[in-house]
Amino acid sequence: MRTVTGIFQSRADAERAMTNLRGLGLPEADINLLTPNASIEQEVSEVPTTETEQPGMG
Repeated sequence: MRTVTGIFQSRADAERAMTNLRGLGLPEADINLLTPNASIEQEVSEVPTTETEQPGMG
């Protein structure tokens, strides 16, 4: 899996990029949006996590 990041001038630009990624077949669960105006609770609730460490971690 590859990681792709982007910095956008506006939320509308970021949402447009997310729509394009979905259109390319990226699963919704693999797309995240972090914004400076969101509370930490909003960001944490939207970032997927697991309760276990991946192999080789720790």
